[in-house]
Amino acid sequence: MLVKYNLDDKGTGHVFERRNIVASCQSEYQKIEISDLDILGRVLVLDDIIQLSDLDCDRYHESFAHIPMSNVSNPSRALILGGGDGILAKELLKYDNLEIDLVDIDPEVVRLSKLHLSDLNDNSLINPRVRVHCMDALKFCALSKGDYDVIYADITDPHPDSPSSSLLGLEAIDTYKNLLAPGGIF
Repeated sequence: MLVKYNLDDKGTGHVFERRNIVASCQSEYQKIEISDLDILGRVLVLDDIIQLSDLDCDRYHESFAHIPMSNVSNPSRALILGGGDGILAKELLKYDNLEIDLVDIDPEVVRLSKLHLSDLNDNSLINPRVRVHCMDALKFCALSKGDYDVIYADITDPHPDSPSSSLLGLEAIDTYKNLLAPGGIF
């Protein structure tokens, strides 16, 4: 079946042949779909926008993870805002002794990713070095003591109806900066 998936909240998109719907639901926060597409392989789709695909998720997440990490001496703590698919966490687990806090507002994304994206995330969401917190990222940050070497915003596009729309304002960015260890990177 041919299905149009959006690339943004304006309706720009591409049509793919969907071979199989693996999981589909409406969470409290967004519409979630995990499907197998003809050329992209397994995809995670949130609110009809493709977030990642089997075809290129490693290339994207490797760059996202390792460029900031290569600029920090002896990193020991990382914070992922969003990232409920677990793929960025998989990349960060390549650093020995790194402890990771992953904060995703949507427990359904985390649950479905554990079940259906384990081949892509190498079961990072159940690794003892990854602490998963299903809550609002700004609330987590307000309660956190900080000292993170690197903070990542692995969030959906922050369009007005997105669960992540509040995470990139100036006040939010100041909050993240206050959680950084000396020499830390956001």
